[in-house]
Amino acid sequence: MLALLAPLPAVGQAVSQHSEPGPAAKSSGPLPTLSGIPITFECTGELPPNHPVLGRYPGQDAHSLAEAGGLSGAAEYIDQSVCGSLWRVLEDAGAHRAPTDVRLPARGVLQASLKRMWIEGSRVVEQRIGSTIMPMSIPHWAVAMSWEVTFTVEYSGSLEGRSDEGRLLFEMAGAAEQDDYAQLNLDSLLRGAALETFADLPRVLADDGHLGDLLFAVVPSPEQAPEELELAGEAAEGFWQLLSTRSEQRHDAMAFYLASDALTVARRVELARWFLINDPDVSLRRDALGWLLHQENSDPDADFSAPMMELLSWLVLRERSSRVRAEAVRVLGTRPGEQTRLLLVAASTDADKRVADRAMTGLRKEPPPTAADLAMVPAEPAMPAMASWTWALDGRVAPKVPSAQSLVGLALAVGGPAAETWLARWAVGGELGRGDEEWAFDAWSRMVREAPLRVKVHTLERLASLAGQSAVAQLIEERIDKEKHPTVRVAAISAVRRFDRPGLDSLLIEASRAAETEVRIAAVDALTRVPGLKVDERLERLSSDDPDNKVRRRARRVLRTRAKEAWDQG
Repeated sequence: MLALLAPLPAVGQAVSQHSEPGPAAKSSGPLPTLSGIPITFECTGELPPNHPVLGRYPGQDAHSLAEAGGLSGAAEYIDQSVCGSLWRVLEDAGAHRAPTDVRLPARGVLQASLKRMWIEGSRVVEQRIGSTIMPMSIPHWAVAMSWEVTFTVEYSGSLEGRSDEGRLLFEMAGAAEQDDYAQLNLDSLLRGAALETFADLPRVLADDGHLGDLLFAVVPSPEQAPEELELAGEAAEGFWQLLSTRSEQRHDAMAFYLASDALTVARRVELARWFLINDPDVSLRRDALGWLLHQENSDPDADFSAPMMELLSWLVLRERSSRVRAEAVRVLGTRPGEQTRLLLVAASTDADKRVADRAMTGLRKEPPPTAADLAMVPAEPAMPAMASWTWALDGRVAPKVPSAQSLVGLALAVGGPAAETWLARWAVGGELGRGDEEWAFDAWSRMVREAPLRVKVHTLERLASLAGQSAVAQLIEERIDKEKHPTVRVAAISAVRRFDRPGLDSLLIEASRAAETEVRIAAVDALTRVPGLKVDERLERLSSDDPDNKVRRRARRVLRTRAKEAWDQG
């Protein structure tokens, strides 16, 4: 997935700055420095054959540690312990590996080569012996290393040839040590030295790695949806939220589009497949897979469709994330039979125990797997086909405004159950930061006018807590007068009771003439503490003439309450 900022500040700043979390999501801290960056990672940790780390410390040298870990040799051990530590630093900063069989418009290429490594087993300290201070050597293990790192941005297609401009070459060094007199733990020292060496690498790449070339390269106007989607208005303008650097915003936007009739089912399938294969966020990918599964035949004995099997084969055999592989295996296990058996057999040998265990659970009613079964598993599954318009999703955009402000408009535009659920949740508990009150009022205005029924009700309940704000009161009064659905009018009448407004008596008296019984009852209740002779006269009329007995009883009760309060006040 190509990281992309469309026209925004310089990337080194834009990607690493803190971003305000959306109201509906818990804060997850600052955005990772390398959020959304696809990187091809090449690491070489070769050491000279006579290097002390390789053979001088039996039981703790690289050969012994490789054998203890079930690895093929010292080279594989160095690759896992040192190069693996380097990649974890990048991954923790938000980077993800560029897929080998998905053509990206651009990618970062990071090459790291181990140049020197030192290991020491003692250090010199000064100790007093009698009246003399003498240098003494004491056991103290330490490892230091030096690496050469190259970072390049590579482009494909019409953008080829730009990579030479941004080549970055530098050296990084670090060390780790143990306590005095501690026994040698070479594995811990190597990993610690690698983490110390590369701790600052994400910041270096973000600030000096010419990521601006990568992030600005491909989509000049990402705010508009591709023409193939046939979207218009805010549904098209909000398309860029599928490319947000905030995974929560991408996740919500994807859910809106997948659950909305604004897109045809075929287009939604293409969208879900793209996110499942390309997005670095595991929870988002799992939800995309879940949505795709819902599109399959619900009959548990029916075979998966050919495109679905192609997708599951690729996930089981080629996917790097063990969590996504495990989810794909779980899906396969829901349709046991010959169609899925070979993939479950392959997954039963997965290096991750969770994946293997799920595969064995799926095979519990099948014959035990054999070596012949494994030989039948395709070594190179076909890459799932991607729709041409999904090229527009190869990017990342840093949002200019907090995600909730953008998501409200998109949710209202595309509609659907996912958008409705998000709007209802935000109406009830969305937090506002400083300076957001004006925007929030505009959002609430749209929500009480355009949103589905339950969102309107939740929004009016939220607005009731803002008693004292005249603009809010006007908005509520407007819904009493103009809203057609009785449930919303009842919510608006209940909300307006919290406000002390001139002309409220006339508004509620008019509402008491509504055709719907529940609206008249709500109006009568709201008139309880509204002073005025006109109110008393209207309540008297309702108590005797209203066609519904519930309204008449409620009006008489309110009249008694008003009479008692008047008596108490003298």
